[in-house]
Amino acid sequence: MSGEVRAVVHAATPGDGGPGHLRAVGRPAPVAGHGQAVVEVHAALLRPGAAPPLVDGTVVGTAAAGVVAAVGTGVGGLQVGDAVTLPALVTCGTCGVCRAGRANLCPARQRPGIDVDGWLAERVVVPAGLLVSAAATVPAALAASVPGIVADAYHALKRAGVGPDVSVAVVGADALGLHVTQLAALAGGVVTTLDDRPAARERAADLGADEVLTVGDRALTDVLVEPVDRLFVRGPQPLTAAAAARVLAPGGRLVVLDSDDVAGDVPMPTDLLVRRELDVVGATGSTPEDVVELLDLAAEGRLILHTAVGGRFTVSELGDAEAALGSDEDGLLVVVDPR
Repeated sequence: MSGEVRAVVHAATPGDGGPGHLRAVGRPAPVAGHGQAVVEVHAALLRPGAAPPLVDGTVVGTAAAGVVAAVGTGVGGLQVGDAVTLPALVTCGTCGVCRAGRANLCPARQRPGIDVDGWLAERVVVPAGLLVSAAATVPAALAASVPGIVADAYHALKRAGVGPDVSVAVVGADALGLHVTQLAALAGGVVTTLDDRPAARERAADLGADEVLTVGDRALTDVLVEPVDRLFVRGPQPLTAAAAARVLAPGGRLVVLDSDDVAGDVPMPTDLLVRRELDVVGATGSTPEDVVELLDLAAEGRLILHTAVGGRFTVSELGDAEAALGSDEDGLLVVVDPR
């Protein structure tokens, strides 16, 4: 029907449509209001291990890429046919932190596909100010990963302060860890990536890791025998905060990356924290500025995006896409084209 578009929603329990939780349904065709744009979605991102939507029937898709199909009143700088990316965070754009360039900390932020309807639909309506222009030379399936995960890694790297000859250790080579590895190497860092999976270690080496190591049952202090300047970990990891103080060089920095289950308190040996002048910083999400800078790198051919995309599917292959999400122990991304 011309008045409907196809969207993919999350069903709390499997139903007649198949064994999984993803369903293709009809939704009213979106219309651009004031300050909004309608985007024809060419690729939407699904992340392994991501929290399920809070409400049954929510449209999934945590970030996306496509082309502008219509613009509402009061929108400047966008034209029909422009290639764009859609954000992994919907923010207000008007509060103090948004105006200060730290939209990832917006008190009103919402996660598409989890807190509110996501982007896995043929057409969606988006606040125009949240769209970022993408070069037509960057395929949509890869451009969608930039706001979805690559920009999170880039934001964390900025928080860490990585530059030439800074020694970096990255614990974990899932999609986020792989891009931390790549971006740290591009910044000139000397990078060690730790992961017990052979395929993950190979991907990390391909993306610029100078050394890849396994951890197994060993303590972190037994694996990283030389002090490092920066240590990236996913929270929560109870052993890591205490161990970090012992593997970080004086003046070093522990960067705790966001995760869906980050919670709780982790003890830190304050004597080492003080006497070595160590820093502990958190990193969550990204900003539109991060996305702009990364898309420029991708358009220049300096950023490898395909390595962390583990599968690309059409909307007729939802069962395969969901199977890939459930079976992928490497934490790679899944992209679906809803057309």
